[in-house]
Amino acid sequence: METNQQDITLLKEFGVKNCSDTKMIEVDIRLFLSPNIIYRSQNKQETSITVKDASWAMRDNILYDSKELTNWLIVWSTDRSDQADNIMRILSKGIIDTFKLKSGLDVSKPTCLNESGNSIVQTNFLDAIKQKCPNLVVCIINKNEEREKIKYFFEKKYGLMTQCIKLDKFVAQTGEDRKLKMYLSNLVLKLNVKLGGKNNLVKSDFLK
Repeated sequence: METNQQDITLLKEFGVKNCSDTKMIEVDIRLFLSPNIIYRSQNKQETSITVKDASWAMRDNILYDSKELTNWLIVWSTDRSDQADNIMRILSKGIIDTFKLKSGLDVSKPTCLNESGNSIVQTNFLDAIKQKCPNLVVCIINKNEEREKIKYFFEKKYGLMTQCIKLDKFVAQTGEDRKLKMYLSNLVLKLNVKLGGKNNLVKSDFLK
């Protein structure tokens, strides 16, 4: 492949020197073979899926190392209380069904708390939550600014693992089944990691 005079002039304008030679430089490349993603089959055996075109599908497999979601809470902390019961019901059922599907484990129902109009970073509320010893607290919030306070008080000061869900973003997924399933699938992957699990392993000769 050769460059023409216009290309050379343009290169000089950008400060590229020694471009009088119109022959392009040839550089050797390395071809990295696609890695394998390791999940578990339904009978808990390792199963390997080859990545193709930078994508793959779990198919009927389950997460490599799933952790139990047993004692958990959903906390409604927005001021839009008229939607609370319905949204928490949809979210609860969605997480339970999706977590079961991807982990192969049973999931208990959460305790749902409607704290509309109340601050959930108050000492009395946090002390009460701490006594329940939840392994996860899902907080439904209005604004991203609330996330910082929740992370600080729940996780740093009280040692409670949290997952914040922005209300408007979640509601936007509920109008279409495909979008909701994708949202819940990604959410469950986050939850499993926060519970200490491993969603998959990546194996490749180049990683050794």
